[in-house]
Amino acid sequence: MFKIGSRTAVIVLTLLLGSPAALARRQTSKPVKPADARRVTPTPGTTPPSGARPAQAKKTSADKRTTRLEALIKKLEKKLGKLQSAHEDLEVKQLIMESQVESVTPEKKGFKTKTFLGHARSLQGLNPEISVTGDLAGVFYLTDGKEYGATDRSSFRFRGLGLHFQADLDPFSFMKAAISITPNGVVFGEAYAVWTNVGGVMNLMAGKFRQQLGVVNRWHKHGLDQYDFPLMLTEPFGPGGLNQSGLSFQFLLPKITAHANELTVQVTNGSNSKAFSGDTFSVPTTLVYFKNYWDLSKTTYLELGLTGIVGFNNQRGGQTTEDLYTDEAATIPFTLYTGQGSTVPLSFAPMGEVVDEKWRVTAFGGANLTLFWEPMRKGKYLNFLWRSSFLYGYKRLAPDSVGSRQDINWMGGYSYVQAKVSRTVELGLRGDLVRTFEVSDDKNYMYQVVPYLIWWQSPWLRFRLEYNYHDGNAMKAAHRAILQVVFAAGPHKHDRY
Repeated sequence: MFKIGSRTAVIVLTLLLGSPAALARRQTSKPVKPADARRVTPTPGTTPPSGARPAQAKKTSADKRTTRLEALIKKLEKKLGKLQSAHEDLEVKQLIMESQVESVTPEKKGFKTKTFLGHARSLQGLNPEISVTGDLAGVFYLTDGKEYGATDRSSFRFRGLGLHFQADLDPFSFMKAAISITPNGVVFGEAYAVWTNVGGVMNLMAGKFRQQLGVVNRWHKHGLDQYDFPLMLTEPFGPGGLNQSGLSFQFLLPKITAHANELTVQVTNGSNSKAFSGDTFSVPTTLVYFKNYWDLSKTTYLELGLTGIVGFNNQRGGQTTEDLYTDEAATIPFTLYTGQGSTVPLSFAPMGEVVDEKWRVTAFGGANLTLFWEPMRKGKYLNFLWRSSFLYGYKRLAPDSVGSRQDINWMGGYSYVQAKVSRTVELGLRGDLVRTFEVSDDKNYMYQVVPYLIWWQSPWLRFRLEYNYHDGNAMKAAHRAILQVVFAAGPHKHDRY
């Protein structure tokens, strides 16, 4: 249906009929009379001849016709307006009725034909996401007036080229893996699969992973807030912290003690040779981590974690070697040689016998606290972090050569603050204090002071300038100045784990 406006109707009628004045002129005009025709002029008091009309009458007739035509036009305009308004109302009502019908009509479900296509050239979409990280630094080391020591020295270091893989396996699980390539070889970092919402109550992780000992142990070195792990992790577990193979069960609990509670239980091999046996699952290690989270305000949160670890350090299942050991627990090897330099096949027990030592427990317990403040709408430019952690450890050793009992009672901790002062600059300070993880009567200790500055050139490139002062009653003071560069490429960039 075409919609015709009132103005359009007037124009059309005008074109068809002409203007009202012109139409009136055409209707009142008469043929021109000859020149000799006489004009009859009535005299006063006389009656005009028949057939003669006054000029005023002619004008009045034309005006009446014009008036009737204008009235007709106005009438048509009103009718067109009413028709247009009625049509619009009808369209609105029709739309309302259609929406009501669709809202109450159940969706019709039917069989749909599936089309299967072979996307052979799209198989690269099945590849895992790959990120690459580079961790390199220049280290200036100084101790006792020398730029080198027994275990450290000044040098340029490429600590590792990290290859990080991640992929969703299916709607219920995903995998992650991390491998570090160093100048000394390849280091197997992590590789695990995670099943989410198993039974509606937990996440299940299986593989080799950094364990949930507090917060920082879970991170990779390139993602640390400082250049290296705190002494609280490296002294009892070695340079890489606690990283073992097994199962991890993670539960999100109802509110018990905080706004959010989480429980993590991990059962792994005791493969850490410094704290545990270094063997397989025959000597398992169990870790329990209980996390409490509070929202103190819209800009501040507090997190408290409690950790407990129980494992064993006795040797079980291995075969004796050709070495001669000086103690009953076979911890101090002693080898004899012939005059030609060949070893003499001697051992405390017959060669090939399976070792089965008595159980010796190793246990740790600790707590960690994190306070984080970040103002609303300014999180990219300003924040403040305070993180502290404490750990106590006990390890029962094999008796010494005279049968005396040996135990390690150890403790250590660290605390650091870090503040973002602009979009690209962060400042921090960390302090460490630990005992040496060894049998000692004089309670040897070590401490570190670590101020640092971080500059983010971009989200893919980070520079760190750090000073490290390391001292204690069982060592000489050591100074380290470190300029570190960490770059990252890929979809996950600087993921901590």
